[in-house]
Amino acid sequence: MQDDSFHNFIIDRDASLGSDHAALLVTYLSPADNILHAPAPSLGFAITPDHAEEWTRNFPRHPHRPLPTELDIDAETELLHNDIEQTSAQTLNRKKPFSPRAVPWLLHSRLGAR
Repeated sequence: MQDDSFHNFIIDRDASLGSDHAALLVTYLSPADNILHAPAPSLGFAITPDHAEEWTRNFPRHPHRPLPTELDIDAETELLHNDIEQTSAQTLNRKKPFSPRAVPWLLHSRLGAR
């Protein structure tokens, strides 16, 4: 799963299961999808176990507070998203753009690379 890509996180209250729930919509691309399609504009970060401790140490801790309104939930979600992005940028290496030369030799004929 570390090589997979999750992006376009969206909170959708119209797709909720009840008044106190909201759907989290996520776009997922497997490594096979990335080979056959152009990469997403933001390539994200290469998540590796050797960065786990440093990432956890750098992740900011905010006090938990009640979230009574949708605006409060949206603000907290944005804060969490920004914290994850900033901590990842400080700690992890960015993924490199797709290159057909990097795929296993058995897929080269499928992509037209030689």
